[in-house]
Amino acid sequence: MLGILWSQFKKTKRHPVRYMCVSLPIIYILAFVLMTKIWPHLYPSDLLQLYKYLLSVACLFCLSLLVPLLVEEDREIGFAHQIRVGVKRKYIWLGQWIFCILLLLGVLIWTNILFGLVFGWWGNMTSFILYSLQQVFYFAPVLLFYLLMAHLKGLTSTFILGSFFTLSGILLSSTGLGDGIWFCLPWLWPLKLAFMADQTGWLGSRDLAIGNSLLILFLWLATTLWYDRWEGLQRMED
Repeated sequence: MLGILWSQFKKTKRHPVRYMCVSLPIIYILAFVLMTKIWPHLYPSDLLQLYKYLLSVACLFCLSLLVPLLVEEDREIGFAHQIRVGVKRKYIWLGQWIFCILLLLGVLIWTNILFGLVFGWWGNMTSFILYSLQQVFYFAPVLLFYLLMAHLKGLTSTFILGSFFTLSGILLSSTGLGDGIWFCLPWLWPLKLAFMADQTGWLGSRDLAIGNSLLILFLWLATTLWYDRWEGLQRMED
């Protein structure tokens, strides 16, 4: 597994994904600083909640671009290397998913470090750590779905899906429109929990945490069974 993860990391050498993971958090922090200049009278608690919520929204959107970029080179050759390499496919699929999770965790940590440097809120590092772990846990099924879409449909379709998730997520997680349905839409879970940061525990409710765990297990089993039998990208799928 470590070999697969290392192989995934080496593939990002001189790759846009590596540069984007470094630069996008910087751009986000600069935009957030500008926002605080426009609305300078926000209470510190509101400022922190806004930072976490907007970061969750940004992650939902940007991951729909980063994940397909990770597999775009393999997709151009029909994933022939992944299909024919002498490693069990379930390990390859698991390695890709774990790498995406680690990528998200790294981006969140890097962004939180920048936030602490700029705003000097080092006393909230425990809150940042719990927030990062919460987001990784609830983004895990979304990452798996993005990875599936990237293999089947490519960058454009995954990005369009991510744009829909983001727009609907903003509408349904920050207004009363989603009060009765948000718990049925998994891509809303990380956004809604960030929006209600002061009203829930770091993993949300017990039922939501159990539901997310079951969803991860179901998606992992279903996609692994599919990937184990997949014959690669056929011309008609391109």
